[in-house]
Amino acid sequence: MKSIIKKIQTGLPALRQAAELVYKSSGKWTLLTAFLVLLQGLFPLVTLYLTKLVVDTAATGVTAADKSDAFQKLFTFIILAAAAGVLGSLLNSLAQIVQEYRDLRVNEYILNLIHAKSVQVDLAFYENPAYFDNLHMAQNQAAFRPVSMVNKLVQLVQNAITLGAMVAVLLTFNALVIILAGIAVVPAVWVKYRFSRRLYEWHKKWTHSERKSQYYSWLITSKVYAKELRLFGLGELFIDRFKELRWRVAMERLKLNRRRTLAELAGQVFTVVVAFALLAFIARDAVRGAITLGGLVMYYQAFQRGQTSMQSTLKGLAELYEDSLFLRSLFDFLEVKPDIADPPAPRRLVQKVQHGLAFEKVCFQYPASGKPALQDISFTIAPGEHIALVGENGSGKSTLIKLMCRLYDPDTGVITLDGHDIREYAVADIRQSMSVLLQDFSQYHTTARENIWYGDIQSNAGDERIEATARLAGANRVIDKLPQKMDTPLGRWIEEGSELSTGEWQRMALARTFFREAPIVILDEPTSSLDADAETRIYQSFLQLAKGKTALFISHKMFSARIADRILVLENGHLAESGNHTELMRRNGIYARLYSLQAQRFA
Repeated sequence: MKSIIKKIQTGLPALRQAAELVYKSSGKWTLLTAFLVLLQGLFPLVTLYLTKLVVDTAATGVTAADKSDAFQKLFTFIILAAAAGVLGSLLNSLAQIVQEYRDLRVNEYILNLIHAKSVQVDLAFYENPAYFDNLHMAQNQAAFRPVSMVNKLVQLVQNAITLGAMVAVLLTFNALVIILAGIAVVPAVWVKYRFSRRLYEWHKKWTHSERKSQYYSWLITSKVYAKELRLFGLGELFIDRFKELRWRVAMERLKLNRRRTLAELAGQVFTVVVAFALLAFIARDAVRGAITLGGLVMYYQAFQRGQTSMQSTLKGLAELYEDSLFLRSLFDFLEVKPDIADPPAPRRLVQKVQHGLAFEKVCFQYPASGKPALQDISFTIAPGEHIALVGENGSGKSTLIKLMCRLYDPDTGVITLDGHDIREYAVADIRQSMSVLLQDFSQYHTTARENIWYGDIQSNAGDERIEATARLAGANRVIDKLPQKMDTPLGRWIEEGSELSTGEWQRMALARTFFREAPIVILDEPTSSLDADAETRIYQSFLQLAKGKTALFISHKMFSARIADRILVLENGHLAESGNHTELMRRNGIYARLYSLQAQRFA
């Protein structure tokens, strides 16, 4: 018993948090639910008493001299009992409607919290499997648990009211009946508490396998992998792995459920034996004339309802404990604090770069990586200067850009903008000051117009500016071929959408980048999927766009780097060389070697 009380106390903080969530999202509907619960809890007492009156009136009517008068009384009680039944049904229906509407509001509220937190957390969280396990638990289990907890609490109150009414009735017969009712439900409740913890531990243990099976399902059904799946014949392999994982998870769950079902069966058998033993006890008093036939019906029904209410109350407490365990995943997720956050008093960021951007002995290593991505990087970009970043794959070019945009923060060293650490500015201000095209740009399956407008959703610019931006990025050639031009949905997720090639998607991403009016322009491999003619036009547009702005671009094509004022060469996370094209060729180092190799290939 002490163990059960301790578990209930453990779940109380979670219950309070769940109640706060529910009330914040649906206050008036929660209060209405509470009022209906009060009525539903008292209603069985009315029904029970009317049933007694019907039985007793029928029993006395058998020996009554005036059968007509006896039947009239009996009929009146039957009408009242029927009216009570109808009213009870109406009350239950109304309560169900109110509860469904409240649950809808709560579920929406919780999903909004999960979505908001998913946007807020650092990019590093998306590279941590433990984070995804927590998110999976929050989305698939914890999201509905607050509603479940409050519903159970409401049910507990209703059961407690009904139980109190039934106890009052049974006390007029024999207090021993109440003790027997309590003993009868102990085994079933003990089983519920015992397996609540086991179920939670099972979910924690197998969440990773469930996520992995979902990943294989995504590989099998997603368009992203559809081509390679067929070309390499991977379909059967992934299907087999999915089935193996799902079967293993299902078998473990069935094993747990089988043990719980057998334990519950034993508890239910004990409850039934006690119930019928008590029926014999009450029937004996009825035969002896100590109670009426209606009393027999009323007391036995009171015992059954009291026993059911007690069992439901104690089971409800056990289920609240179970919910509180799962709810921890939701609150643990919602309490995640991003490391990349605004300072207490953010410094004001001016519209134009005044003194430049600098890296000062910056080192960085990805959380799950075994080696540094950047080591002791130091350089300065003057206002209006155009910088090209070059180097072999894995040299740290894209990482450097992610640090500039505060998608990550350096482990050591400082990145400054206009002489101040970029961590002194608001995160949103830093990112708003940069127009960025990432190497792994996104493909938004919305209209072509929205694809460009997403570059600066704060802008109220009309179609003229969007169209001008599309021409600058060469995206107009893509849009002009679409059936509904700017209003055509891109991709196949939406009905009547038009699929684009990789190069066409890149043009749309460029247009989105160009649409933002920002003092710093950053392009990571902006022409990787474009032909030579398109590449030339894009860099001409880039020079036009970046005129008077600070600009940085990454390119594996050394010919493109020649347009920059200065070229930074990265090697294995170090800044190996710096200078313009002529200076670096004269130095005959890494840049000269890479440039010569490419020149020979295209000669």
